This record gives sequence, structure tokens and C-alpha cells, in this order.
Amino acid sequence: MYVVVDGALSARVTNPCVKSMEVNRIRHGELLGEMACIDPGPRTTTVVASTDAGVFELRRKQLLTFRETDPRIYTTIVAGVIKATTQRLRQTEKQLDQLVEDELHPWTGRRAIRPVETKPRESRTKRSALWWIKGMLGRLRGAS
Repeated sequence: MYVVVDGALSARVTNPCVKSMEVNRIRHGELLGEMACIDPGPRTTTVVASTDAGVFELRRKQLLTFRETDPRIYTTIVAGVIKATTQRLRQTEKQLDQLVEDELHPWTGRRAIRPVETKPRESRTKRSALWWIKGMLGRLRGAS
């Protein structure tokens, strides 16, 4: 996990067409790589410096050492990670809402959501009701 001490970084994702897109700008005082301290799974973004930048690194092993030697420091760090992750999740949610509102795919610029023509719900409901009635009539005939 890193804390940005100076400058700015760009978090980027790459789509299957090998186009890179910035999904977040990380500035002074913000965290990056915090998920790796909690869950050492595959990385979800690539981070590059967008200006001259300095970072402070806290390795997972160091964090786990704090858990054993100073639980208060460990708890404070984990609380910070949870807060940063929650803020990032909210930011991502806003970005997704905007994409849906714009109906544009982020990499292609094409409409991401195409309207699908469906039959009115009323006709489906009527059809379902008719099917149910026919089934009940069939059972009643079979019972008599």
C-alpha cells in the first residue's frame, strides 16, 4: 500500500482492445494499493505518475507486524483503508451512474445501452392469467 506524499498519480484500466483509460486521479494524502494489503489477489488497475510524485510504502508484511506488535496502529491503518475503499466505491458508483445516464461506452464512445423493444407488460400479464385459467379449468375437468 502507498500513500501519496507529493504529486499526482493516474489509475488506469485497459480494455480488451488495448485502449487505456484513466479511472482515478490519486493526489497528496490519498492511498493506492490498499486492497493488496488486505487481499493479495490480482491487481485491478495500473498506476502511473501523471506529475513528479513521491510515495510512502507500507508493505503487507509490515502491516501484519503491526497487528501483532501494536494493535492500535494496525486498527487505525485498517480503518483508513476501509474509509478509502468506501470512498473509492462511491466514486466508482457515481462514474457508473454517469455512464448509464450518458449511455456511452467508456472506451468506444458508442451507446452502451440499446433500447430493447418488449411487449407491454399488460399483455404478458393477460397471457399469464389466461394460461393459469386454462390450467385450472383443465384440472377441474380432470377431477370431475
